[in-house]
Amino acid sequence: MLKQKTLQGSFSLYGKGLHTGLHITATFNPAPENFGYKIQRIDLEGQPIIEAIAENVVDMTRSTVIGKGDARCSTVEHALAALYGMEIDNCLIQVNGPEMPILEGSAETYINHIKSVGIVEQNANKDVYIIRKKIEVHDEATGASIVILPDDSFSITTMISYQSKWFSSQFATLDNINKFDKEIAGARTFVFVRDVEPLMQAGYIKGGDLDNAIVIYEDEIPQERLDKLADHLGVAHVDAKNLGFLNTKPLVWENEPARHKLLDIVGDMALIGRPIRGRIIATKPGHSINNKFARQMRREIRAHEIQAPIYDCNNTPLMDVNRIRELLPHRYPMQLVDKVVEIGSNFIVAIKNVTSNEPFFQGHFPQEPVMPGVLQIEAMAQAGGLLVLNSVEEPERWSTYFMKIDGVKFRQKVVPGDTLIFRVELLAPIRHGVSSMKGFVFVGDKVVSEATFTAQIVKNKYRTNYKESFPEIPYSMSKISPLAYIDPGAVIGENCEIGPFCFIDKNVVIGDNNVLMNSVTVLYGARIGNHNTLFPGAVISAIPQDLKFKGEESTAEIGDHNTIRENVTINRGTAAKGKTVVGNMNLLMEGVHIAHDAIIGNRCIIGNTTKIAGEVTVDDNAVISACVLIHQFCHVGGYIMLGGGTRTGQDIPPYVTVAREPAQYCGLNLVGLRRHGFTAEQIEVIHEAYRIIYDRSISLEERIAKVRSQFPNSPEVDYITRFVESSKRGII
Repeated sequence: MLKQKTLQGSFSLYGKGLHTGLHITATFNPAPENFGYKIQRIDLEGQPIIEAIAENVVDMTRSTVIGKGDARCSTVEHALAALYGMEIDNCLIQVNGPEMPILEGSAETYINHIKSVGIVEQNANKDVYIIRKKIEVHDEATGASIVILPDDSFSITTMISYQSKWFSSQFATLDNINKFDKEIAGARTFVFVRDVEPLMQAGYIKGGDLDNAIVIYEDEIPQERLDKLADHLGVAHVDAKNLGFLNTKPLVWENEPARHKLLDIVGDMALIGRPIRGRIIATKPGHSINNKFARQMRREIRAHEIQAPIYDCNNTPLMDVNRIRELLPHRYPMQLVDKVVEIGSNFIVAIKNVTSNEPFFQGHFPQEPVMPGVLQIEAMAQAGGLLVLNSVEEPERWSTYFMKIDGVKFRQKVVPGDTLIFRVELLAPIRHGVSSMKGFVFVGDKVVSEATFTAQIVKNKYRTNYKESFPEIPYSMSKISPLAYIDPGAVIGENCEIGPFCFIDKNVVIGDNNVLMNSVTVLYGARIGNHNTLFPGAVISAIPQDLKFKGEESTAEIGDHNTIRENVTINRGTAAKGKTVVGNMNLLMEGVHIAHDAIIGNRCIIGNTTKIAGEVTVDDNAVISACVLIHQFCHVGGYIMLGGGTRTGQDIPPYVTVAREPAQYCGLNLVGLRRHGFTAEQIEVIHEAYRIIYDRSISLEERIAKVRSQFPNSPEVDYITRFVESSKRGII
């Protein structure tokens, strides 16, 4: 990323002012980062400073005049064009008069002195504003216009038109700002003789002469009037019949007037306050239309002060999802960064594609899916973690822990189909392992959320070959904290990540690609499959809270691809069944308790602090909300929705919604059934089956027989009737 620049030293210029004729000294000084351009009137009481921005322009009659209060400074455009053209961002100009010296009427002398003292690069990034759409301003009275279009660099094309036989129409182009000093800086200002007399009468151009302007004499006037003008300009008299350029120095370029107009545009664009990336096309420009455009650009910048990074999905990412998994401990569904597309010395740009299949949309919100704001911040934090890890050697051996999040703002909702673009930037260098970052999340060009982070990086992962330490145990790992305890009798699979303060007991088997964040406890008898993520405070295979338990051998078995959030407790089995089972692809939210000998199926979601008592069975695809209490020995059917805060001591048959206190049947779980692909015909069959099941006018046996005879070939009905027949506690 480009860095800001300032002068390496100070320099002074001496000359007369074009309009006042005063002898003026202007001193150009280095300035700190993010200072911009400022002009200080050191001849006035208090030495006021005027910020060189478009809103401070107070007059544009024959030059650009900026002012603040009673302090003014005119003819600033040539000096500012030189600074902008040399890509200097920060400079303090001290001047002892009401205008800048005109010098030779161009920016050439300024450029030469800038080159003489040199330019120094600063630490702060150059804040370039990138044009993303066409912006234009017009002046209907003069026909002047300025248009700026998206482009890969800054460039200007200007076209001028005068009713003059010496030059009627000209154009000039600057394709690269690096060519400003050679192609534009030397172009002198110009004036027609027909305009000189009115300017003299108005009190202007007291310092004007043929050394600081091109003077064009195209309409014959009386010899006496021409002699009077020559005396004012301090030049020899010429024959009034000889039309043309009065200067003895020839034009540097045939289109020198057009080039000078381009120089004026550059000087007036400097008043925008930020460098621009885009192509400017100016027709019949002048200080008035230039300032109008600069003000419009400043309004545009204020409206889009934070610009989204440019993301081209065709480019190969710098980090793909596999590399991200090597650096971050997060796994499905909490790995929220899909790829990294750009990394600088102090910033990162990452991508997250939001799809309708995100697990959080099942509860947030099914009817109107919206990505939770906290997950946007979590994703941004993960991008920040990748940025910090990119600054250290062997990043695989480090972990990032966030200490503080401030200034969180949510500006717009995120929905399925959105592509999130993260831009996270270091606010200061990393010191003592602590860094501060500012992050933004974009959808398109709009900021949807932002936050400031403080994070710490800790070197806490082994590169030890555990086979040397425990040759009898099949270790093959690279990311285990030295602060974790692993009993030599535990078996750990490949590519596991085990955080600090984890405790892994003997007689534990953990499969491949599991992530155990800090402070996870895995006790005797645990059997954990593959690709599971266990959050801090989780306790697996705890001793059953059952007085009948006498220490018999038993297990707590967890399948694959499960997410077990903070403080979840899963007790192992007793002699009753010998094991507690959690299947595959389940989400157990914070504080869930699974008691001894419970059986949890596959793809279930169990909400915060829900308590499932001993020997409960939960079939596949069940959704159990927060704060639910399920009594011992209950059977919960598949595809159900159990409302928050519900307490049940009866079985819950499949496909239904149960809620309220006490628990009540509330109809079918229509949202869940549709989400799982059940057709309208299947749902209607289920609905009719339950209408019969809940018909209390006949016995349960008759109801079951009636349902089976009416729908003999329905697997859903078969599931329902078998469930009801086998119910030991009675259905809700």
